[in-house]
Amino acid sequence: MAEYDSTRDTEKLDWGLDPMFWTAAKLFVADILKSRPAHLPEVYFVGEYKVVRQVEIVGVVVGVTNSAKFNSFLVDDGTGVIPCIQWHPRNFGDSSEKTAGAALPGYYGGNPESNAPAISLGSLVCVVGKMSEFRNQLQIKAKSVVNVDNDPNFETLAWLERMAIRKSI
Repeated sequence: MAEYDSTRDTEKLDWGLDPMFWTAAKLFVADILKSRPAHLPEVYFVGEYKVVRQVEIVGVVVGVTNSAKFNSFLVDDGTGVIPCIQWHPRNFGDSSEKTAGAALPGYYGGNPESNAPAISLGSLVCVVGKMSEFRNQLQIKAKSVVNVDNDPNFETLAWLERMAIRKSI
């Protein structure tokens, strides 16, 4: 029988003290793809010791698949490509839910009554979501997808922020 290791539980208690654990960590796709799963669902180690639950990436959409239940798209930030998935609200067919879906911040696609632009190939997007695995492939379950094509400095600023953060990881 294996002996109880109290250091593992102590480390988990300390995770909440790190601000990166509670916020969306601004990372490159390459850093996300190199991450290792922690002992909790949807929690990953990035670098040697940083534990993250949510990530923010900025990149160009290089693939889009729409279905009745979700939008799936590939985002390329220049360091790698990662699949992202954005689920539609549950009662999507209900008319009251259509209005609620249109009001969700960053909710794109699927709702014909929504004024938000659909995710399209070549769009520069900022994606915030949780990392997860599906069929042994890392993906991002998007909570927010914002089209940032209208800001020419957004991608450059995102790269500079991520380079500064990468030094601290």
